[in-house]
Amino acid sequence: MEIRLRPNTRDGKRKLMSAASTLFANGSLQGVSVAQILEHSGVKAPSLYHHFQDKEGLYVSWATQTLAELGADLKSVTSIEQFIKVLLDGARVDYLQINRDLRDLTDQVNRDEIRESIQLNLIGPATALIKRLHPEITEDELIEEASFLLHAAMYGHPIYASMRKGTRINGRMATWLANKNSR
Repeated sequence: MEIRLRPNTRDGKRKLMSAASTLFANGSLQGVSVAQILEHSGVKAPSLYHHFQDKEGLYVSWATQTLAELGADLKSVTSIEQFIKVLLDGARVDYLQINRDLRDLTDQVNRDEIRESIQLNLIGPATALIKRLHPEITEDELIEEASFLLHAAMYGHPIYASMRKGTRINGRMATWLANKNSR
């Protein structure tokens, strides 16, 4: 008599997260199908539904984990240039695509979880860095400057970075991006 052992469920979860890392990092929530996830991971649909409930749950797990990894790297930077370099060169994810995908999430709890992760792992390190480098910036300006830093860096466009009047951050960022883009 053959005894069939239940497959390791952690292995299925790991395979699904690995597939999510590849597929979602190169696409969007709507651009990746459940069939693609299952084919790429080599697991069956019940495993997806057991671990994540649905594709949206897998997406949220992938996005928050990826943002947390990026946030850990961003928390250690000491300059605007280094922040941008880590964000662009070390990026495992297109923050702007995740931001666009928020509208496609059907569950408000999932949208809130990703927004909280963006705040904690991207906006948080950006505001801490700006505050450390430019203590003259007011609290009211801080979040705006951090958001602007993220968007300008992700678009990678020096014109966008220099469009706004404001602090020295914008000029330094525009110069750095212009030099990077001219290489």
